[in-house]
Amino acid sequence: MPIPQSVKDTISKKDGSVKSIDASNWGIDDNNVTELVELLNTNLYIKKLNLSRNNIGEGAKLLAKLIYVNDINLSYNSIMDEQIEALAKSSIQRLDLSRNLITDKGGDILAEHSTQIYLKLDKTQISENMLNKIKTKIASNSHLQLKSTLSQETSNQNAKPIDSSISFDSSCPTKRL
Repeated sequence: MPIPQSVKDTISKKDGSVKSIDASNWGIDDNNVTELVELLNTNLYIKKLNLSRNNIGEGAKLLAKLIYVNDINLSYNSIMDEQIEALAKSSIQRLDLSRNLITDKGGDILAEHSTQIYLKLDKTQISENMLNKIKTKIASNSHLQLKSTLSQETSNQNAKPIDSSISFDSSCPTKRL
């Protein structure tokens, strides 16, 4: 589904009172992401973008090129391990990747490259061991915060939630864009 003209107009106006765009469940797919990134990179006021419940997969790599947006919700999309590295290395400070198709391979990439202050990984396919690796890796950066609830499959296919978090250390300075 193309980006509605009213949204294009709102972004193009560069109105300082518009700080976020909620594009959840719009049917945005990889073909629309290029246009969205180009539009958003012209507006320094929009800092938050909700793209949950869309059809974004490969287009996630392009979202890593956003200049001003630093908080993105990409939950309930089609993001896989192959798209993780660009997002992990981006300037995005808050990233929600919940309910995507991310496995331990993507978790390993996050452990190695993540620069996010807040990373949410609810209901991914990342194992508890890999989550612990991510937590250990980013724990040395005490200003980072990882929030995750993993589902651990049991033999009878019942999911057991596991809550894990690294808390934000407000005494540690963080870089703001």
